[in-house]
Amino acid sequence: MKKVLALVLALVLVVSLAACGGNDGETVETTDDNRVAIPDVLDSDETTAKNILSSNGLIPKIEYEYNDYVEQGNVMDVSPGIGSKVEKNSKVTVYVSKGSSIIYSKDSRISWNNISTGDDNWEFISPYIKKETLCIECKNVSFSVPIKWLDKYNDGDLIGEASINDTFSKVVPVKAKYEKQSWKANEKQKFTLKIPLGDLDVSKPTNMYLRLFTEMMDGKSYTVFVSFSMTW
Repeated sequence: MKKVLALVLALVLVVSLAACGGNDGETVETTDDNRVAIPDVLDSDETTAKNILSSNGLIPKIEYEYNDYVEQGNVMDVSPGIGSKVEKNSKVTVYVSKGSSIIYSKDSRISWNNISTGDDNWEFISPYIKKETLCIECKNVSFSVPIKWLDKYNDGDLIGEASINDTFSKVVPVKAKYEKQSWKANEKQKFTLKIPLGDLDVSKPTNMYLRLFTEMMDGKSYTVFVSFSMTW
């Protein structure tokens, strides 16, 4: 009888210890070893963010967006968000700032070749870069002889080419909506020249050379050469 009673007490003690779990009654949170929390990489540079995510068993996927407040090259957001728990080897989208969507030049100058012996005139507002496109707002532009913009596609865009060197070894098309295709002598016009920078392999050009194609009233073609120098 004493042996039976001892055995019963021993079983009760084992059950009690198992119920307690050896942790003073606190509930143990179960975790899945294959899930990780996304670390905080905000404001880190792109390389650092990729290294941190990779070291945590995650696969970074980089996307670039313009942001007026986060320095170019730094992380502005991730998806899923910071602290979210995901499976290891999950892809995490990292949004990296491309910098401000608009950058204005600090100083700029213009030079051009006159079409004839008379005086031509060019005025412009400080150039700016908007989403990888150099924009130059020209105003009070006039020539001393009547001319006509060449418009190959009759879409209201003058035809021109731009390059970062005066040899025009590599060119991109110039886009600009003209007010009037044909000009009288000394008649003033305004338009905005738009030059895509991606294909010129430059983000902030210090020099830009343009040749704009026109036609004289006698039918002869003429190329207008104009160049801009800029600091950023």
